[in-house]
Amino acid sequence: MAFRRVIREPLLHFFLLGAALFLLFGWLNRGAMEAPDEVVVDQARIESLVAQFQRVWQRSPTPAEAQGLIDNWIREEIMYREGAGVFRPGPARRRSGRAPDEAAVDARG
Repeated sequence: MAFRRVIREPLLHFFLLGAALFLLFGWLNRGAMEAPDEVVVDQARIESLVAQFQRVWQRSPTPAEAQGLIDNWIREEIMYREGAGVFRPGPARRRSGRAPDEAAVDARG
């Protein structure tokens, strides 16, 4: 008798339907949610970093500065992919979350 009452419970149907939809979504989107393991810096990204530098400093970056821009972007991208910007993506979140995250990494050694 108790089993029949549980089976007829709408909340159980809701949870089972939710679990089925969750599993179906996961099965249909296998691998789509994973970030790639490599950080690729293409020419368009480098040009964007250089253009941003030129807007701020009103000059072209030196080769050392350009390499620093690229290294900085790679570091930010790695931190972002590790979860630093999951809830508020975008450059502003990346910058605001970077210092505390780097401090935590530095503290761990």
